[in-house]
Amino acid sequence: MNNKNRLGVFVFYDRDGIVDDYVPYLLNDLKENLSRLVVVCNGKLTPKGRERLTEITPDVFVHENKGFDAGAYKYAFENYLSWEQLKKYDELVMCNDTFYGPFWPFKEVFDKMDEYAAVDFWGLTVHGKLHGAYSELPEHLQSFFLVVRKKMLISHEFGRFWKCILPDEEDVDHVIEDFEANFTKYFEDCGFRWKPYADTRPLEQRKDAYSLNHTIFNCEELISKYHCPIIKRRAFTWPHLQTTTDGGNTVRAVKYIDEHTNYDINLIYKHLLRISNITLLKRNLDWNYVLSTKDSNLHDEIDPETILVVIHMFYPDLVNECLAYIGNVPKNVDVLVTTNNAQIVKEINEKFSTIQANFLGVVEAPRRGRDIAAFLVVAREKMKKYRYVCFTHDKKMSADAHYYTLGENFRELILFNVLASESYIKNVINLFEENPRLGVLAPPTPIMGAYLNALGHSWAVNLGATEQLAKDLKIKCNLDEKYEPYVLGTSLWFRVDAMLPLLNHEFTVEDLPKEPLPPDGTISHAVERIFPYVAQSQGYYSGWVMTEEYASLYLEQFSYMMSDMIKTWIESFSTCWGFEDLHARFKELAESASGRKKKGESKKAWGAKEAFFAWDEDLLRAAMLAERQEEVGLETIGFASAWAIFRISLGVWFRKHSPSKLQRQMGRFMAEQKMPSVSQTWWLVRKTFKIWLKKLF
Repeated sequence: MNNKNRLGVFVFYDRDGIVDDYVPYLLNDLKENLSRLVVVCNGKLTPKGRERLTEITPDVFVHENKGFDAGAYKYAFENYLSWEQLKKYDELVMCNDTFYGPFWPFKEVFDKMDEYAAVDFWGLTVHGKLHGAYSELPEHLQSFFLVVRKKMLISHEFGRFWKCILPDEEDVDHVIEDFEANFTKYFEDCGFRWKPYADTRPLEQRKDAYSLNHTIFNCEELISKYHCPIIKRRAFTWPHLQTTTDGGNTVRAVKYIDEHTNYDINLIYKHLLRISNITLLKRNLDWNYVLSTKDSNLHDEIDPETILVVIHMFYPDLVNECLAYIGNVPKNVDVLVTTNNAQIVKEINEKFSTIQANFLGVVEAPRRGRDIAAFLVVAREKMKKYRYVCFTHDKKMSADAHYYTLGENFRELILFNVLASESYIKNVINLFEENPRLGVLAPPTPIMGAYLNALGHSWAVNLGATEQLAKDLKIKCNLDEKYEPYVLGTSLWFRVDAMLPLLNHEFTVEDLPKEPLPPDGTISHAVERIFPYVAQSQGYYSGWVMTEEYASLYLEQFSYMMSDMIKTWIESFSTCWGFEDLHARFKELAESASGRKKKGESKKAWGAKEAFFAWDEDLLRAAMLAERQEEVGLETIGFASAWAIFRISLGVWFRKHSPSKLQRQMGRFMAEQKMPSVSQTWWLVRKTFKIWLKKLF
């Protein structure tokens, strides 16, 4: 470290008070550049967490979780330290735990910035000017890492700035405006000079364009070309679809870190898997694997007693098809068949001699619970003895389905993408071996025919049952209604360690639903969805796996459906500004069409206005009376309904007069449904208010 007397104040927050490994790694490197390190913990801190931090510095204290990082800094300056102490230092480093790194020593950053002696304060990154609808944020250094030098540190302006910071602010947007966005402009206006380490301002070429947060939406370039030593945590959980062509920005950043630095990316995975939703992580980290069915990357012989394939058979006419898939299983791999059909038992025993795999026999399974019973009850103890397991089953479509091919396609999806060929199976095993954090590999969700509904509705009514199952298994995971489960069905490869909470739970047949199986909401449906969450609780991630052939078909099918949907949208409404905008508009339409309906009410045949909003009967009647301004029937509606109609019509009016082209078009579309006007609904409010007053008195 150079001769600078440098103080570091680090703000830490974790909802559980846990200090994950990435924090000590970060602090130990940062400490090499400091004379003193102070850690401020917002909220709680576990005893083990405190022990880990105090091994790095004795200056650790817990602050009430208020005011975010700005509140924590202010508390440290005014209570733990003092303004006079601050003035003794040559530099003050303020940073928090919202990033991973460093990928290169912070010393390189400090040494580089020491070359700019005329600079009074600096940061790692800069955010361009933001032109908002109601406000404008200036160009500013991002506050997760700021360094203040002596001249500014001892100034009257520095103390005055912190006096204006509210220590208990609860709105994060206000903190961003008052602290992060204002910090740079305030001190620049006071005559102090600043500079970012990674100066991305030349990338803001179009002054009318929306400025990127490069730490999130351009993190790969920030690291590889600007030598920025960190990546923000939000890069892993923020939607990238508005800002990148393929959403692969974070994926490429992680690949670069792994291939070009000595940083252990498991530090990132360990933390993310504890705190984040697994579906959100899969979207941003692209846990999708396309494997060859012809060439194998596994060069070593498969270790006997390491791998087990379990296949549950229900339909006698599908035995030969299932045996063909079992025929792809490499030698030395154990295979177990479960069934509740005596005919299948006989046929399997007669034909299995032609299979190269090590046949363990056929085990009788109960009819109740189907393939779930085979997994949770029959094969559970056997599976625990192996390192990797493939569990799969046969599949048919119900007789009343539109096309029998849907059932055949689903069966191909779940069998072909786990047991396509001997080389493919070896590639699956190799993938697990090369990725020690990989816990589950499952085929993608089906998108053909009616199964397309599962893409946006895969929770259906099963979230509650899945939450209860997670509680019974005593696992911690981040189930969220907003983020759909991405593994459906019980055809998958898994690392046994990742499934231990499920395999160690002593299920019985009585735990499973009786026949006929309800379409949704049972423990069986919860088990289908819980695999990635169980793996997450064990510190593993889960992904999709498919053959090269299937991936090509899947991509083409999805592209066709998306293009047709967008075409229909544009023809009916307007162009969209990207996926997020399209999603918001669809959500608005969906909520408008169903949000006011009474629970359990069946759909009716509506006109344009009724179909758009699907109001309940009170609101529909109020809208009609407002539109016609008829006083007859006012007694049948309440003031609350009249007020609700007024607010809706006011919202339509604001959309029509919005500065946003899309909002204006949406507003015009809504008004064209013969919506009551603002004046009509205001008439309704006045009339019903008078009736309400008369009833009171």
